Amino acid sequence: MIILFILFNGGANTTILLIAKSNSAAYSGLWIYRAKEAIVEAEKLFDHPFKQYSLFEALEEKILNGDLEGYPTKISERPRARAYYGALRLGLYPDQDHEKATDKDEELADQALRIEVEIQKAKEEHSLNQLEMEKKIRSSLLADLFKICDKKIDLAKNILNNLVEMVRNQSEAKVSS
Repeated sequence: MIILFILFNGGANTTILLIAKSNSAAYSGLWIYRAKEAIVEAEKLFDHPFKQYSLFEALEEKILNGDLEGYPTKISERPRARAYYGALRLGLYPDQDHEKATDKDEELADQALRIEVEIQKAKEEHSLNQLEMEKKIRSSLLADLFKICDKKIDLAKNILNNLVEMVRNQSEAKVSS
């Protein structure tokens, strides 16, 4: 479920509150990019609230069905791997248009698959202890992320924190449902 609140405060001042829950694809960076595009388009349709509603409804359906473009084919059917790919892509290329392919997309897709396996192992080994699970995830992924981030430790830690936060949110979604 994705809830989007747009509060118009006259002209150029627009306040946006975005809440995403329960679907790992919702944590992917590409959906955030699409949401920003939809918000800009909705601002143009301000006089037509029904058009705004249908625009966001179509975006929500695409996100929930995983129909977003821009993912390498090897991870297109794996929602968690897509989410991890999005976290990697946003961390490494924050200012880039995420619709455009990069020369590292296949490498990032492979890394997203490895991340998915490592996180699953940590969940299985430490399913009763959240802190131990997070520690295992951090220790098993930091070296690989350090290499991908061109030996920038702060960037690797930032991406790792985002991945751990995604795992926490997945765990909380399971508990609340």
